[in-house]
Amino acid sequence: MNPNTPNRFERHPVATWAGLVVAALVALEIGLRLFTPRMVRFAHDYRKTYRYHDEWYADLDPGTWTLLHLRNRRGHTIFNFLVTVGPHGFRTYDRRLDNNFRDVTGNNGKKVIHATGDSFCMGWGGSYVSSYPAQLDFMLPREYRVINLGMNGYGAVGALGKSRALSDRFPPAAVVYLASSNDYMDDRNAERYRRLPWAVHRLFDAFNVMRRHVYFASIPYALRWWLFYRGSLAATDDDFVEKKVQRRDNPADFTVVENAQPSDPSQGTVSKQTILDYSRYLSQRGIPFIVIGHGTDPGANLDLCAFCREQGIETYLLDVPGELRLAADGHFSHFGNYRLALFVRSVLEKRGVVPVSPATHVPDSSADTRDTLKNLSNS
Repeated sequence: MNPNTPNRFERHPVATWAGLVVAALVALEIGLRLFTPRMVRFAHDYRKTYRYHDEWYADLDPGTWTLLHLRNRRGHTIFNFLVTVGPHGFRTYDRRLDNNFRDVTGNNGKKVIHATGDSFCMGWGGSYVSSYPAQLDFMLPREYRVINLGMNGYGAVGALGKSRALSDRFPPAAVVYLASSNDYMDDRNAERYRRLPWAVHRLFDAFNVMRRHVYFASIPYALRWWLFYRGSLAATDDDFVEKKVQRRDNPADFTVVENAQPSDPSQGTVSKQTILDYSRYLSQRGIPFIVIGHGTDPGANLDLCAFCREQGIETYLLDVPGELRLAADGHFSHFGNYRLALFVRSVLEKRGVVPVSPATHVPDSSADTRDTLKNLSNS
């Protein structure tokens, strides 16, 4: 062989390097599937129900589901919940046979409440029936349905855009927007992605498909999830001595906070304009619009609620005690969602959207129980 003859790298450098990269990625994918780190699996499973959206950046993918399970090194379960997305693209009951929304389509006698927001509305960390929209749906008479339009990553742009997109199919009797402290940031991201060229949007679509089917694409997001939940992963039983905080007789409850500070015109311009536009849209149709902020830490909540109050939008800012949150997480617990559902129901009753519920009677004997059940079955 002539020593001056160029080798493969010299003859086809681009093709050779491309082949090596592909081989390395294939080897990495095989390794990840054989020895899947828990955060990589969590990030991969998380993406199974999500899709890219040109205007909102992210959205739930209709007809999908995923089981999100996460344990720490001690083997303690941090998360273990199912997310089921119905055919119309919002989280819904996991058993379609029990509860579906076919009878709502066309507004044939059903009164629909749009509950929208981010992960706090979606019910992150728990089953669907633990979310506040599902508990509110359970509390209301059968002619009312509450649809849960929340998704983690939504700000006002995504949350209200979702409500608007479904308002023809599910005409709302009222819209309740649960605002969070990171909404301004989420809306800035949505606005930045919305301005991208059409071709770039399609590249993000392709990347989203890749994230669903290959593990190595989830590595950067696994790192982000680990940074976000590193405190939860380090938590032990000693950090939470009281095991039964989720009980009905716990006096912990949301407190309405009077916020007298004015809004800052330089903050959250995208969020505020989105809220104002949708408020006008609903007002023209006589549909009540209610904004609820939660938490009094510095962030979008205080400023956004102040803005809504100045614009004449019905607004409530709630202080949230720790007993209403998931341990080592911060989202609402089943008990917290129950309290929130009670609060929203009282607001809807005050607005005349839903009938005032009778006082709850707790039977004190088995005979009383039988009589009560008999009366309920005949009503």
